[in-house]
Amino acid sequence: WYDACDEAGIMVYHDMQYAQEGHSPADSTTQHRELSHQVRRLAHHVSISLWDGCNECQVYMNTSTKIYADFVMSVVATEDG
Repeated sequence: WYDACDEAGIMVYHDMQYAQEGHSPADSTTQHRELSHQVRRLAHHVSISLWDGCNECQVYMNTSTKIYADFVMSVVATEDG
């Protein structure tokens, strides 16, 4: 799918595998490895124009939802910087 988008010039909004209710990320070794793997696996696709930690979430830096910025997006920045 990503190859076809690359070839067709389609821009992709890539949402991560998290959701705010019931499937929030945890800054754990396992989740760090999984997230790093997924970003490295897909980062070469020019069609990915935006990585999103959770399109269903409202992130407030003074609450527990800041994990989407502190953890998820920092892994994306490291792996696809």
